[in-house]
Amino acid sequence: MVIQWVLRFLLALWLAKASAEAASVAKPGCQDTCANITIPYPFGVGLNCAADDTFLVTCNTSFNPPRAFIRSINLELLDVSSSRGTIRVNNPVIVADCPGWYNDPNVNLTGSPFTFSDTYNRFTAIGCNNLG
Repeated sequence: MVIQWVLRFLLALWLAKASAEAASVAKPGCQDTCANITIPYPFGVGLNCAADDTFLVTCNTSFNPPRAFIRSINLELLDVSSSRGTIRVNNPVIVADCPGWYNDPNVNLTGSPFTFSDTYNRFTAIGCNNLG
């Protein structure tokens, strides 16, 4: 009885490990997460883990929790949806006529495979004498 229980336990552990390995969406041998963000191929964390430099993700561990950045466009990666074929990034805040606030540089996607979505973008205007 004990041997049967041990064999079932070992089988369960092996199946759990096998399913976790099969669930990895990163290039084999590459990191597949940064904090709570899953990084699927063609994106990749580290050299030789992305399809090319455009999709290279840096996992910045100086933040707590760590933050993922797409190096080619210098934007924080918040989510990758393989099913929708989209990524969600933290776009800089753009301000005007607000004393004490400054503008982050505009996002430049020229030469990259990334575009702004016609469907999923959100624009929010708040604060000092705004016009949206």
